[in-house]
Amino acid sequence: MSKAKSIDEVSWEVGRIRTHCYLIERGVRAAASEVVHKSAAVEVREAIVRARLSHTEQDYGGNHIEFTIYKHDHVGMILSLLQEHFPVIPEYLRHYLCGKLYGYSEEEIGRYMCEVILQDESEFN
Repeated sequence: MSKAKSIDEVSWEVGRIRTHCYLIERGVRAAASEVVHKSAAVEVREAIVRARLSHTEQDYGGNHIEFTIYKHDHVGMILSLLQEHFPVIPEYLRHYLCGKLYGYSEEEIGRYMCEVILQDESEFN
């Protein structure tokens, strides 16, 4: 019986980024966000550059970096504005906009928002 090969964490994280890049390149989603270990950062950047996409990086604390990947400049501007004005944008509008940008269907966005609404209401009861 052969033992399954294990994949190292860096390769796993780079593979996830390449999948996001593929979906963004083909217009399936406008953007993607992924938190990766700093040890994978160089290879992640290279994968994004090879795909001819843009990205931002934000320190996620400890040994992690959050990469936000997008193709079109206007998507990067929207994501930047959402982050910059995070406290003043209504939560449900933020959920909807991010859901659309990250390629979720209307049904999934609606389901998630209903869960958030129900959770918020249950905290007050």
